[in-house]
Amino acid sequence: TLNKEQSKLKDPWFAFAGTLLGALRSHPPGMMRWDDDIDLAVKASSLEDVHNILKLNPRLNWKRHGQFLAYKYFLVNTSRQAAIDFFGLGKIGSGRWHLVKPNGNDIEKNLGPTYYMEDVEIESVTPCRFWDMDLQCPSGGLAFLQRLYGEKALSRASVRNHSGGRFRPIDM
Repeated sequence: TLNKEQSKLKDPWFAFAGTLLGALRSHPPGMMRWDDDIDLAVKASSLEDVHNILKLNPRLNWKRHGQFLAYKYFLVNTSRQAAIDFFGLGKIGSGRWHLVKPNGNDIEKNLGPTYYMEDVEIESVTPCRFWDMDLQCPSGGLAFLQRLYGEKALSRASVRNHSGGRFRPIDM
């Protein structure tokens, strides 16, 4: 849906965090075995435009995310609990694009300081595969992943799980 409607958006959306890692590192590209959702992002100024497109899809339920300026989408009538988190990145203070609180005015204190992107890293997107879907990956996706997971991000990573926020190294 979003690929068809991209021309209606001010800014491109893109794969983010673990989803970006799965798209660039896994062979075939797809969700990492320890991940439990799909992460996408867009500049905060375009998040409502994205939401206005996605909320019209009768196959999706949605709710506001509690921790971030984001929406969480779920497939309707499925036994799978896979979710899509769509984050709005805000440019605050440092001039970097951060995960922000739901108000959009403050950097989220837990992940916001580390999950940031530079202007150059999101100035353009390129097509990338994720399972049988076409996603968009940010032009500076590798630099972002190396900052988060280390220089060997495409072969070894320290992964933060959603419960407890602990890192653990995983060899690919």
